Amino acid sequence: KELSFRKIEQSEITKSHLLEEMSFPPDESASKETLQSRKTNAGEFYWAVFEEKSNDLIGHINATLTNKNIISHDSTKEHCHGGKLLCIHSVAVLPNHRRQGIATLMVKSYVRVISLLCPKINKISLLTKAHNISMYNKCGFEYLHKSDVKIGKDDWHEMGIDLSKTEPRCLNWLLVDAFAEQPFRGNPAAVFLTDKEHSSDWMQNVALELNQSETAFVEQIYDNRGCPLDTFSLRWFTPTMEVDFCGHATLAAAHSLWQTERFPQSKSIEFKTKVGVISCALENEGKISIDFPEEISSSLQEMPNIHQSLGVEQSDIIFTGKNRLDLLIEIKPEAFKKRLEPNFLLLKGQRPEHRGIIVTCKGGENEVDFESRFFAPNLGIPEDPVTGSAHCCLARYWADKLKKDHLRGFQASKRGGFVDVKLSRKEGRVNLSGKAMITSRGMFVKIYQ
Repeated sequence: KELSFRKIEQSEITKSHLLEEMSFPPDESASKETLQSRKTNAGEFYWAVFEEKSNDLIGHINATLTNKNIISHDSTKEHCHGGKLLCIHSVAVLPNHRRQGIATLMVKSYVRVISLLCPKINKISLLTKAHNISMYNKCGFEYLHKSDVKIGKDDWHEMGIDLSKTEPRCLNWLLVDAFAEQPFRGNPAAVFLTDKEHSSDWMQNVALELNQSETAFVEQIYDNRGCPLDTFSLRWFTPTMEVDFCGHATLAAAHSLWQTERFPQSKSIEFKTKVGVISCALENEGKISIDFPEEISSSLQEMPNIHQSLGVEQSDIIFTGKNRLDLLIEIKPEAFKKRLEPNFLLLKGQRPEHRGIIVTCKGGENEVDFESRFFAPNLGIPEDPVTGSAHCCLARYWADKLKKDHLRGFQASKRGGFVDVKLSRKEGRVNLSGKAMITSRGMFVKIYQ
C-alpha cells in the first residue's frame, strides 16, 4: 500500500477521535476535546498516516512540549511552546491495519520529521505498556524507568530518544511571496525560524547564500522561567548588509509563523526590531496587517540630473524629497508608465547615503490611489518588487495630497503587488496590509555543528 504521512487537518479530528476510541480503553483514550486542544495548541506535532489513493486516515501520532525532564501528570495536561522535551501522548493504528509494520514506520517517520523540522527539541519521550517496549526499541527509543503516571489499570514505562544523537539536525527556511495574491507575484523573502541567537556574520553569509532581496531571521523570546512570550526578535539582511527596516520580509515572517503553526493565528505577533516593536495581525480573507512607524518626507530641491538618472524629462518631475531612509520622487503618470527607465550607474551617485529611490505617481488604473517603483542599486538591488517600508513614506505623502487616510497602492515592478495603507496621524503610525504565500521550503543541514 502507498501511504502518506502529514500533519492532520482540522476537518480530520473527528476521524482521529474515532481511531483513538478504537485503540485504547475508555479510561485511557483521549477525549475529542483533548485532541482538539492538541491540534489547536500543538498542531505542528499532530501527524497522521493516510492511504494514498483513498486518503483514509489509518494511524495518528500526537504530542505536546513540556519544560519538565520526565513525563508527569502535569506535563501531559499543558503545552509549553518553549519546552525542550516532546511528550508523545498517542500512537494509534486502525485495527485492520495492525501487525503490518505501520506503527513502527509511523514512529520512525515522526522522529525523523521532528529531528529535521524542530531543532529546538532535544528529546522525545513517551509512555508505553510492557508489551510495546520492543517495538519502540526498534524505533530508536531507550528504556528509561517505570513511570509514576497512572492512566487506567496497567503500569506504564517511560522511553525516550535523544535527538542530539540523530543526524542531521537542520535549520529550516521558507521562501514567501509577500504582498502577493498569487504565486510568483509580490516580493519574495527568505525566512529563518531559529531557536537560538546567531552571529551577525553567520546571518549575513546565509543572506548572501540565498541571494534574496531580504532574508528575515526570527527568534522566539522567552521569559525568565523559559516560557515563550508573544514576542519575537526580527532582523533583516540583504545579500550585502543588515538593514534597519523591511516591510515585505516582516509580512513574510508573520505569515511563516502562522502557517507553520508555531504561533496561533488568533493572536497578534509582536516583533522586536531595531526600529521598535512591530505588531502583526491576521485579518479577514487571509490579509496580514502590520503596524509600522511612518516615514515623513520633506522637500529636497538640490537633486541635479535626477530626471536623467530616471530616463524622464525635467518637466516630468513634480516633487523631489527625502525621508530618513530614501529619496522620494513624484513624476507625471504618463512618464511613469511610458518613459521611466532608470540608469543605475547614475542612480548610485544620487545621494548614496540614502538606502534607495522611491518613484511614484498618482493612480488611475487597477483601482489604486497611487503607484510606485523602488530602486536600491547601492544595496545591490536594482529594483525591489514590492517595498513595504517605502509605503510607510508613501502613505503620508499621498494621504496629504488626496485628503484621505485609507489608500491602496500598487508597486508596478515586473512581479507587481498591491499594498493597502491606513495612516494614523496622531500616533505617527502606518498600517500596511497584504497577502502572502509560501512557495518553497529548504533546510540548512548540520547548522549547529
